[in-house]
Amino acid sequence: MRPDNVPKPGFYERVIKRAFDIVISIMALIILSPVTLLCAIAIKLDDIHGPIFFRQPRNGRYGEVFEVVKFRTMKRELCDGTVCPTPSTLTRMGRIIRLLSLDEIPQFFTILTGKMSLIGPRPLLVHYYEWYNETERRGFNVRPGLTGRSQINGRANLDWDKRFALDVEYADNISFWLDMKRFFKTFGVILSHKDVIPEGEEPLEEFSEYRRKQLRQKESAVVPFNPQPPEDMPEEVYTSKSVQA
Repeated sequence: MRPDNVPKPGFYERVIKRAFDIVISIMALIILSPVTLLCAIAIKLDDIHGPIFFRQPRNGRYGEVFEVVKFRTMKRELCDGTVCPTPSTLTRMGRIIRLLSLDEIPQFFTILTGKMSLIGPRPLLVHYYEWYNETERRGFNVRPGLTGRSQINGRANLDWDKRFALDVEYADNISFWLDMKRFFKTFGVILSHKDVIPEGEEPLEEFSEYRRKQLRQKESAVVPFNPQPPEDMPEEVYTSKSVQA
């Protein structure tokens, strides 16, 4: 439910953007149906006992929780959402599917339900929600997206502060032209495999730990107030005056 202090979505977001999401998602699901079937078969052949889909709750618009559904790319015993995807945690087929961004195909169904949009901030883990500051929460004023500005301007290489700054900027300035620009730029990023985490590199640090470190650094940077008496004043006199004040 929309909070009272959040403005109502405009005509573009309510009508035009939603219609665009529906039309493109239906077209994508039809065109990619052979690829969808091949991905499902490949995942099963790679691990016959594992699930085809990865499901996980995420925060959507206004912080409401919904379920993200993707093709599973991680090893069966590690796909509970507590481990970040790295080359060592991905299955053989998962590496290929993730490299080509084919794991995102099932999310077109989520877009049709209205829980997501084609363009918008990426939905993140539910337990991150308590760590957002007031400014960062403005990114939840729009539907989360399949792709967005942070995905085409750094993808896996952006730190959290830059990622959220881009999300907030989008939410504050949502428009048809911004969406079209991001929509077409996404194809270039996918085809070039730009900013995908390469073999041997670590993924972005978990946000909750990142924010904890920031808070600890701020606390350690506070210098305690410990005034010293003037050179010509006895310390006991200075102390007594300070107590009286």
